[in-house]
Amino acid sequence: MSFISLMDKSPKKPLNILILSCNNINLLSDIKSKYKNSKIYIITNENIDDSLYNDINIIVGNIEAITLDFKKKFFDYIILDHALENLIDPWNTFPKISKYLKESGDLICSFTNVMHISILKDLLNGNFSYINSQFFNKDTIRFFTLKEIKKLLLENNFNDPYVINYYTIAQDEDLIEKLLSINDSSSKLDYSTYEYFIKSQKQFDPSKYDSIDMTNLKYKLMRIDNKLDIENSISYISNFQYEDLEEFTEDILYLINHFTINKNFVLSTLKSSIRK
Repeated sequence: MSFISLMDKSPKKPLNILILSCNNINLLSDIKSKYKNSKIYIITNENIDDSLYNDINIIVGNIEAITLDFKKKFFDYIILDHALENLIDPWNTFPKISKYLKESGDLICSFTNVMHISILKDLLNGNFSYINSQFFNKDTIRFFTLKEIKKLLLENNFNDPYVINYYTIAQDEDLIEKLLSINDSSSKLDYSTYEYFIKSQKQFDPSKYDSIDMTNLKYKLMRIDNKLDIENSISYISNFQYEDLEEFTEDILYLINHFTINKNFVLSTLKSSIRK
């Protein structure tokens, strides 16, 4: 229910929703019920029964290996249902996924808290078993705390997340107190929470425009703005090496909007040169 409680966009809008490694039929049912006008996409590396996923776009493959055929900033929601824990390299896969999230989109993620007191207690006793574990299964290969997830978000220009905790009450209180006496940067909730649900959005990162390439582009656009050396400036921009046309176009528009005075003139000059 926590995923749905974090999905607060208008049900009337046609949204694009991506779910990674979803085998949660109840979650799909809840999303389809709430967002009837939306398109839902699932990426899974398991063969699943299509009859259980009517009107769902299913992509079968390993997210760490496949190339996704979506435009950047396509999805309104990206949902990671304990997906990061099943990846070999979540640190490189996360930015690969998140580039498809709209600026106004929400990333919603659930994960098990490896700091839960029962896990730490087992470790202190020399035990860490997947068998009959209430937290992990054979697919779990990565382990996270809330602090590490926040670090992953920050490194990828996401804001500090909204957090929902599922926690146990009055379990191993004495051990928790002893741990708190050793590490005063933690809280009781850090040790009591067994599962987190978080929601986060992308933050705008203006530092990208401080690079040499972006500074040179800005300079050329300002030259056009001042009607100086227009032909060479247009030639430089036209021959600029970029990886993604859509992102490059957004960068040009940002630089025009923030660093030129005669914006319409600069834009129309660029457009007319492209048509030629």
